[in-house]
Amino acid sequence: MERKLIAGALVIPSDGRTPPMRNGWVLVDGGRIAALGDGAPPEGDDLHRIDASSMAVLPGLVDAHTHLGPTGLFRGFAEDLTHEAFLGLVSPILDHAVDTDDMHAAARLGALECLKGGTTATSELGLAMEPVARAIEEVGLRCALGPDISDITSLSDYVTGGASFDAALGERALAAASDVFDRWHGAANGRLTVRLANFSALTCSPELLRRTRALADEKHTGIDIHVLTSPDAVERGRALFGKDTMVALAELGYLGPDVSLVHLLHPTAADIAAVAASGAVMVQCPMAYAKAGQVSPLKSIRDAGVPIAVGSDWLTMDMWQQMRCAMMLARIEAGDSPVVDARTVLEMATIGAARALGLESEIGSLEPGKKADLILVDLDQPHFAPLGAAWDPVKTLVHNATGRDIRMVMVDGRIVVSDGRATTVDEAEVIATATRHGEAVMARAGAAQ
Repeated sequence: MERKLIAGALVIPSDGRTPPMRNGWVLVDGGRIAALGDGAPPEGDDLHRIDASSMAVLPGLVDAHTHLGPTGLFRGFAEDLTHEAFLGLVSPILDHAVDTDDMHAAARLGALECLKGGTTATSELGLAMEPVARAIEEVGLRCALGPDISDITSLSDYVTGGASFDAALGERALAAASDVFDRWHGAANGRLTVRLANFSALTCSPELLRRTRALADEKHTGIDIHVLTSPDAVERGRALFGKDTMVALAELGYLGPDVSLVHLLHPTAADIAAVAASGAVMVQCPMAYAKAGQVSPLKSIRDAGVPIAVGSDWLTMDMWQQMRCAMMLARIEAGDSPVVDARTVLEMATIGAARALGLESEIGSLEPGKKADLILVDLDQPHFAPLGAAWDPVKTLVHNATGRDIRMVMVDGRIVVSDGRATTVDEAEVIATATRHGEAVMARAGAAQ
């Protein structure tokens, strides 16, 4: 792979140490960042030079929690509902009307949307890992796959508050997750990695949670899990475990720095203390909360020292919008403007989210030796002006950018979006195919409009 020199750019490393470089450059050698700096760039006849004047270069955004397939099926269908109502609507369709081809087509759409919006890596929690993994591999995204391990007898039971578990289901789920790990971990030249996942603390018996932890230790990987997603989940957790949910998970030996706690919307003080002591990461998905009229106690969680990452969940995959929503919700909940500032939330969506994927040593910031996962943002637009020396470029970008401002995306040093268009797939075909499958799913579900 040729060496590429991105020059003349506003370079924002997002490493927590290095300030923006206003006349910066990034040297990419093969699939990794070889060097970066401010001022005169390196010379060399072998360099493929990319003129990035009027551009900002940042690490690719990292979406710490996604459901790519369902996003490609249910956008414009499942919004404007409470959390319980959308689960009740969507779960039967996923159970009975969606096949692997549908999921593959929808996940290609979701992966394409992520890349075009500047997201280079995601963490996908779900059931249909095989078609989703194939879709991600084709489109060129990086992803940590999270095959679900649950032993609840029916997802509908989870939706309605039941808790009936079947050990045989748990055995099959553990075996299937192990197979996904063996097949996909390190696939696509390392772009695909595999973590484990429990759909919810309420869809698993305590014994299955212990066994998931043991399997993760055996595979030397991490775990993703939805927790405390609604006020009702707090009481349901106490009924299941006999104590607060996060306290119970800590006592089971489940929690640790390699565990990503998705949502953590309604924790008690004891829950927050247990999470902070464990080193587990909170993954917040702010727009999903806002759509359902919910908000997380982000200030209390952050003040306790819990690492925080940003994810999209589903339906709205633009991480720029997610970052802004995270800041605004935190300020509304705490009544305090500086709760989360632009630089902090950008790190939550880059290096902080990479930590949630277990990939902070490889992606999430522009540093020599890291993977060349990076994005170029077109600054030559009225909604970014003025942007001279007196103005903070991080504030300008975080408060004003959208995915439509992305002009180039690299993953592993490979250009996968050029001049705003994907280079890996035919965008029109991906959209048309996903639409056709979506219509077929709704027809099968008896919900065609």
